[in-house]
Amino acid sequence: MSMKGPESELERQFCRLAGEHGGRAEKLVLLGENDFPDRTVMLPGAIIGFAELKAPGERMTPGQRQWMTILQAFGFPCGCYDNIEACDRFFRKMKGEY
Repeated sequence: MSMKGPESELERQFCRLAGEHGGRAEKLVLLGENDFPDRTVMLPGAIIGFAELKAPGERMTPGQRQWMTILQAFGFPCGCYDNIEACDRFFRKMKGEY
């Protein structure tokens, strides 16, 4: 499925930003699961996080919220972001910068 518009642009910027922070942001697909977060983030030091990326004003589906709850319960940093500044804060928080 091809995305167009603000969400696909945010995903492109998110992946670039992951590289600037020394990591990678990959799209993982779980068979049978449509609501798994958009990007799995890997940073040096075995730091793993998850991000759901949305166009401004869009909200997560109930299934996406459920995945965030599960991942947070396991202690993974994760969240939903609709702008690149919030994404940058996510990376900085994962790295322990604040």
